[in-house]
Amino acid sequence: MAFKGNGFMVSKESYTDFEIRAEFWVDSKANSGVFIRCTYPTKVTATNAYEVNIYDERPDPSYGAEDNKHPSGRIALQYATGFVKFRRVQIKAL
Repeated sequence: MAFKGNGFMVSKESYTDFEIRAEFWVDSKANSGVFIRCTYPTKVTATNAYEVNIYDERPDPSYGAEDNKHPSGRIALQYATGFVKFRRVQIKAL
């Protein structure tokens, strides 16, 4: 699937422990990611989910943290800018 416009594609199910695999392609202007354990699926943000950046030009990724703020939730594929394609998205609950 290819995204156009800003937004998220959100899973129907919530997950606690899981494995996720996805193939993706982005252009050099893309700002995209996968948000995991989204607690508010109708308004996904970096404050109510964990964000896994697919393409990020920031040279220092030290802003990442490990905590237990979001023990379970839905999974959302993000599109913000540029061009991104996702395919073969697989989620396996553990």
